[in-house]
Amino acid sequence: MKSAFIHTLALVFAIHATAADDVKVSPLAIGAKAPEFSLKGIDDKTHTLADYAKADLFMIAFLSNHCPTSQAVEGRIKKLVRDYKSKGLTLIAINPNNPDGLRPDELGYSKYNDGFDDMKKHAKEQDFNFDYLYDGETQAVAKAYGCLATPHVFIFDKERKLRYQGRLDESRYADESTVKSPDARNAIEALLEGKEVPIATTKTHGCSTKWLEKKALVAEDNEKWESGSVEVEGIDVEGVKKLRKNGTEKYRLFNVWATWCAPCVEEFPELVKTSRKFGLRDFELITISMDDPNRATAVKTFLEDKNAVLPSKLKASLQKEGRTTNSYIFTGSDSDELIKALDDQWRGPVPYTVLVAPDGSVVKRWHEPIANGEEFRSDILQIMGRFYVPEGQGANAKAEDPNELMQKAIGAFMEANIDGSVKLFDRVVELVPTAKPQLWQRGLALYYAGKYKEGRDQFEVHQTANSHDVENAAWHFLCVARAESIEAARKHLIDITGDARVPMKEVQLLFAGKGTAEEVIAAASTGSDKQQRNQLCYAHLYLGLYYEATGDDAKAKEHILKAANDYAMQHYMGEVARVHAKVRKWQ
Repeated sequence: MKSAFIHTLALVFAIHATAADDVKVSPLAIGAKAPEFSLKGIDDKTHTLADYAKADLFMIAFLSNHCPTSQAVEGRIKKLVRDYKSKGLTLIAINPNNPDGLRPDELGYSKYNDGFDDMKKHAKEQDFNFDYLYDGETQAVAKAYGCLATPHVFIFDKERKLRYQGRLDESRYADESTVKSPDARNAIEALLEGKEVPIATTKTHGCSTKWLEKKALVAEDNEKWESGSVEVEGIDVEGVKKLRKNGTEKYRLFNVWATWCAPCVEEFPELVKTSRKFGLRDFELITISMDDPNRATAVKTFLEDKNAVLPSKLKASLQKEGRTTNSYIFTGSDSDELIKALDDQWRGPVPYTVLVAPDGSVVKRWHEPIANGEEFRSDILQIMGRFYVPEGQGANAKAEDPNELMQKAIGAFMEANIDGSVKLFDRVVELVPTAKPQLWQRGLALYYAGKYKEGRDQFEVHQTANSHDVENAAWHFLCVARAESIEAARKHLIDITGDARVPMKEVQLLFAGKGTAEEVIAAASTGSDKQQRNQLCYAHLYLGLYYEATGDDAKAKEHILKAANDYAMQHYMGEVARVHAKVRKWQ
């Protein structure tokens, strides 16, 4: 299942009169005619200005995949379409960015880059209800309109004369309650009533347009990264305890490894990519080598060869803590003491990776080597969030930070503290009601808490945010089956199209009473060894859940334990299998 949530960043990308990186553009003047365009959309069709000639009002929103402000307004953009489509508004989005103009650390809030193929994936996951076009190849349209940032909106009347340009509204947050000046909506309302737009021009805010001309700066940044040096220091058990306690504003990703460990060496480049991706966020990769302390020079050579350097933003943070590095070599002799100091659920082998929240709680563990770097980073992004959130007020601000509560809710769930998890998720909904459609994790917690009617409601509302997920339909089925009956669950089974993941089609047919367990396993047993392992993890998880719903506890236990142990995967649903086994006391 897919998710994203919210997190705070102090850095604000404020854009005003000109675009960045020496590309000078000026926004289209009020009253000017809409420039022509011919751009490819995510539907693989070419779209032109003339295609939208019938619209009474025409709005172009320059958006991007990577920008947290742009992502935050997507919900409000979709709402504009729903509210005004029947009243004559046609809205399209254009991505002005060239992915070659983006540094890796500028993608720290996004699962995807700004290329055309990534646009398709992002739009599908976010269920866009408008055309999404790509201008990144030439950026000619962005320059013609004067796109300064994402988001940047332009509203034209029936004659295609510009009547409003600037920000969507003043808020850079996803929570609609933070909007006090809905400028674009006000402009639309005025134009529909035949009135003058009250404020025709506003200043944009968000992430500057990523011009292709920035490519040289990106190359310069790559060269700097690849030529960086690494300092390796010894660390004992007490030092590990201190780092593990955290207490900073950062998420800390600990990786225990060794040069003599082949899986450690194989996965290490993905850890470096992760450190670099989140380099502008409150995030830190801390590596602890289990090599002989006398091999510190060899460890340093390895780390420098893999470019495991400190992101620039971290240097000030480390200096404040009295540290000089995030690369360590363990000097103690007792690995059991190290396990106690870092994470008592660590089974012992290396590599071992664990993500620790600012308050010192564990929010994610990877007992196995990292097999898929993109999924690994997606899991971390899911925890840290795609959006900014408002800074809290008063002494209790930290305790009431929705992002922190979200991470605590996930952490409690992973520890099989189901009641505690539900309470925390419910508090998130109280603080940010508009976040509820995204909280499929809350639905899982409600299921294990036995709150099946509430779980059913959560999965139904999540369907409005993600309509292409067989897993959402499956959990909805499970809640209905437990609250009412299998027959009722099949009657109300959500029909899903567009989920191409293996073996989701067969899982859907099984739950609908039109497929078999053998067909689910057969579909999952295809592809490479890595693909099969992941697919079989999902297959056995959903077979176990299905058999539990039908009352066959023996088969349910058999399949859940296979998902949790034999085909264990280090992603959210892999962890769900382990939580299920723990809650049912099957381990």
